[in-house]
Amino acid sequence: MNTRYINAEKLTERSMILLFILLFFNACNDQQSKTNLRNEFHNDLESYDGWQGISGYYYLNSSDAHSGQHSNQTDSSNIYSITFSKPVKELSASPVKKINISLWVKCLGTPASGAYILSLENGPETYKYFSFELKESNAIVNEWMQLKGTAEIPSGLPKDANAKIYFWNKGKTVILVDDFDFIVEN
Repeated sequence: MNTRYINAEKLTERSMILLFILLFFNACNDQQSKTNLRNEFHNDLESYDGWQGISGYYYLNSSDAHSGQHSNQTDSSNIYSITFSKPVKELSASPVKKINISLWVKCLGTPASGAYILSLENGPETYKYFSFELKESNAIVNEWMQLKGTAEIPSGLPKDANAKIYFWNKGKTVILVDDFDFIVEN
């Protein structure tokens, strides 16, 4: 038997094994990405899918951002940031047990206070309300800081419950918000 054919067969066999391994790991990676895309939500204010409440471009700040090119300005006349609103049943294929949320804020003056809110509601009825506070004593002027928290979702939540996630500026000074993140756990 010719050694060139033997080497070509070994090369082809090795190539097939390598191709199989690459395809296998790529399939595993794609599965992980699909899962993450379903259970992780991010908004750096460069897109608005699932979000509402941006009043034109007046409160969209393009001179200062934590990431990207935009942040959302809250103040005494615009106390709420944009709001994420979606039925809880659409956040995950499995029942939701926890939602971990985080947000970056920058206080442009003092006193500054506010809260990152997760409300489970439908119309005028609120089923559960979570508030993760930015306390005046913790506010650092002109520095981006992260607010975060974990909301344990009650079992037996009505099927019509909507999750609403937003920042509430409780003071009179300007607070910029950016990089809304939340992860759904089952």
